[in-house]
Amino acid sequence: APRKRVELHLHTLMSSVDGITRPGPLMETLIRWGHQAVAVTDHGGVQGYSELTKVYREKYAKEVAPDFKILYGCECYLCDRTPEMTHEEAKKLPTYHCILLVQNTVGLKNLYKLISKSNLDYYHKRPRIPRFELEAHREGIIVGSACSEGELYEALLNQEPEEKLLKMADFYDYLEIQPAENNMYLVRNGTVSGLDEIERHNLHIISLADQLGKPTVATCDVHFLNPEDEVYRRIIMSCKGFADADNQAPLYFRTTEEMLAEFSYLGEEKAEEVVLDNPQKIADMIEYVSPIHPDKCPPVIEDSDKTLR
Repeated sequence: APRKRVELHLHTLMSSVDGITRPGPLMETLIRWGHQAVAVTDHGGVQGYSELTKVYREKYAKEVAPDFKILYGCECYLCDRTPEMTHEEAKKLPTYHCILLVQNTVGLKNLYKLISKSNLDYYHKRPRIPRFELEAHREGIIVGSACSEGELYEALLNQEPEEKLLKMADFYDYLEIQPAENNMYLVRNGTVSGLDEIERHNLHIISLADQLGKPTVATCDVHFLNPEDEVYRRIIMSCKGFADADNQAPLYFRTTEEMLAEFSYLGEEKAEEVVLDNPQKIADMIEYVSPIHPDKCPPVIEDSDKTLR
């Protein structure tokens, strides 16, 4: 493709028992295809940053692709816990997927704080981020509505009123849509009638974004690099106890042409907007940042090793 898309939703093998995308082959493919940026958005954590950054710096940063931009992010578990709520009360709350992308060094620091809080203060089965904590640490972070497990998509499935949908969508900086077959599980379990209905949901999300003056971006929700790699995720999902593990969604890294074809039902102009223009705009809003700084060294505490023993 003459213009390359930017993937804003990708899971490495650091999305535990879920993603199997390895940083080395991913970076090799991106560079070979001529892409200029990619986001890493593992579930609830940021451990995927280090190897991806290391691979890029060692093999591509100096000469091959010095301007390539890694977009550091996370797919967090958002909940509507309030400050006065007890831990036992909070356990009953549902969680929703939500994408956080680091825009600058302030955002990186805030994301690290949120990840720490989600694991230390609000953990229940998964690291949860209360909405009030995200709002308090939102500076420097771009917030996206995520996949079918996000609150907006669930509200669409529940046929909530348009006013409620608009209010919910307004919380996000951008709204996300994905290839219809990514959500084929909704057809299998009887939640929706078919792929046509999933496409109508995508059109509705675009309408909400347009009404609010927000961008809609098309993502793959990448969990593995190549189509044939689904067999490996099938195995780990089976080990995790999923009854439908053999019915893997096509969560592979699609080419630009493949993504344009996925959204051809929007018309050529709108497909280019959500696949090419808007993801690039998000990437352009993000500064070059490093997840680890060489001047950040551990403190020297006299006799700390003896004290620890």
